[in-house]
Amino acid sequence: MRIVITSVLLATHLLADSFSNTMSMQGFTGLINTPNAQTLTQGDAVLQFNNQFDNHLRGYDYDRDYSYEEDYIFGIGFLPYVEIQGRLTEARGYIRDLSANAKIQLPYHHKYLPDFAIGAQDIGGAANNYDNMYAVIDKEFWFVRASLGYGNSNVPEGRTKRMDGVFGGLEVQALPWLYLMAEDDTVEQHVGLRLELPKSWESPVGLSTLIASNMTDGGSTSIAINLTIPLLNDTVSSAPTSQSTSKVKNSEFALETDKIEKQVKKVELKIPETRTLFDLQRTLINFGFENIRVGSYEKTLHVRCENNIFDKNDLDALGYVLGVIASDDYEYENFSVSLLKSNLETLTINGNIQEYHQFLENPTALHVSTLKTHLNFSRSFDDSDVKYISEKQNSSFFIPRLELSPGLATAVGTEVGVFDYLLSLRANLYATIYDGLIISAMAEIPLSHSENFDEGKRYYEMFEDRLDSRLVNAMAHQTLHYKSILNTLSAGIYQADYIGAMNQTDFTTTSGEHALRVRLGVYENTVDELEEQRQVYLGTYRYFYAPYDFFIEATYGKYWHQDTGYTLEFKRYFNDVSIAFMYQDVEDKFVGAKISIPLTTRKLYKADYFQIKGKNDFTYALRSTVSREDGTNTLNPNGGITPINDFEVTSYYLNRDRLNASYVKQHLDRMREVYFAYR
Repeated sequence: MRIVITSVLLATHLLADSFSNTMSMQGFTGLINTPNAQTLTQGDAVLQFNNQFDNHLRGYDYDRDYSYEEDYIFGIGFLPYVEIQGRLTEARGYIRDLSANAKIQLPYHHKYLPDFAIGAQDIGGAANNYDNMYAVIDKEFWFVRASLGYGNSNVPEGRTKRMDGVFGGLEVQALPWLYLMAEDDTVEQHVGLRLELPKSWESPVGLSTLIASNMTDGGSTSIAINLTIPLLNDTVSSAPTSQSTSKVKNSEFALETDKIEKQVKKVELKIPETRTLFDLQRTLINFGFENIRVGSYEKTLHVRCENNIFDKNDLDALGYVLGVIASDDYEYENFSVSLLKSNLETLTINGNIQEYHQFLENPTALHVSTLKTHLNFSRSFDDSDVKYISEKQNSSFFIPRLELSPGLATAVGTEVGVFDYLLSLRANLYATIYDGLIISAMAEIPLSHSENFDEGKRYYEMFEDRLDSRLVNAMAHQTLHYKSILNTLSAGIYQADYIGAMNQTDFTTTSGEHALRVRLGVYENTVDELEEQRQVYLGTYRYFYAPYDFFIEATYGKYWHQDTGYTLEFKRYFNDVSIAFMYQDVEDKFVGAKISIPLTTRKLYKADYFQIKGKNDFTYALRSTVSREDGTNTLNPNGGITPINDFEVTSYYLNRDRLNASYVKQHLDRMREVYFAYR
């Protein structure tokens, strides 16, 4: 028997792999209902469904009946050592609840010391059904991970609740894809097993199933299914490398110098051919760039072009143009490339052609460092001395473009329904008429809605205008550019019933680290003459931390519904997807999250006479009322609303706020990859 046990333990040890970190049934990373000291890998988005009924809802009275509980949880490794979750709970006869969790791990690991993390459940709100604050440590021993923690559930005296005191658990990695677990959450004891897709399958997504049994209430069984989607997936897979760059693990703190090193193959580019500036101009025209001018001054090759071909990220346009310049011999030493939008300059990048060629051919640490050091950026460039070979080619003027996107309004976890929605189709037709001048019209066609949007139901009056087809906006937008300042004045029909004007002024430093913005608007209601004039004035400061593509933004002023207050937003880009969390105090208090996704292809077709595309920044936001002035937390969809038009300065002109020197230098690998993908 001793030999058998030893053999089993030895086999388990040999088969053991690094421990995976997966969401528990409470949302935080952990076992079944208790946390460990780990966090989700940064960039991993996790969707979970589980059917566990929380017995604390019935005061641990196991004789009291219940029908079911459903939990829908979304989690994200937002930063290294930081995870955030949102949870929707539906327990018929007990609660319908929206809640948020957060956990922070101490960014320090030692061979002989345990990891440490603190966290909170059900942050804020009037009804804190899962309220808990905790601290936890864990340590791996061979193929076992033990966790021990202390929590405070803030329950009244005489009542009990999970994790109100000392809790702990064990995870045993029986196989690389099989985990056995046991835990004590201070009130109940659970055992369970977790099955995961084997890593050897190299699946682009992760899938795991947790089956748990409650040993305290007589053995009730619950199941949870986790789907993990890595948002920081390989964006340079098309570039010639022997090992692709993968997502950054929590243990590597994600500064650029700490990224996973890749062993890059030296690429033998074709023998550079001697080409003329006319050849370069023809290449850019045939590819689909617009407002193209190619010229030279002394030893510098100059290119001005507008990108309406790479739709997810203007960085792709920069990478392709620079790749074309550096891969052939145009008999110049330096390059100067200016990106345009509506024929206005947005960013100019200057550098050495040979250094960029070396980066394309063999991006060693030395070549990358040299390139970064010598790249120069500006928001404006005096080209009066440049000798262009022709006038502007492939004009973007008077080409109609149609942008299609869904319109979606939802109410989630409210007192009248689990999920209510109003879905529509939005069609935005626009064209550039002159430098910085755009005319646009957007129509909306309703497609489907839930019952609570019907006439006489809860949301009918709030969204009545969106239940019929309508012309939403019809506006003219004039943008002026002076050095690092962009100013857009938009005037016309807004939100169907209003005529007015909005002025946006944006000052973003060339590095992109700091930005100041002012939004002023005046609107008159053309339908309700009794409604007073709406005045909007909002000021914003934004800070950008390039190593994480992380933004902190603070806004103060008067919003669309004439409420006054402030908004704090924390946003991060994961490739071309952004996720943001916000807090608003605008008379009423709100917390929320939003995700922006490009619903378009990376490269569009060349627009000779007409162009149709998806929206490159479709945004879905979910917001919960924390408290209202009347002391309740009932739904209020009208507080803290910023009026947005179809051509926001940061989105349209500044590449969703990413067109700056810091962002470009941080993503040189993408610029290299796009050239090899489309050359």
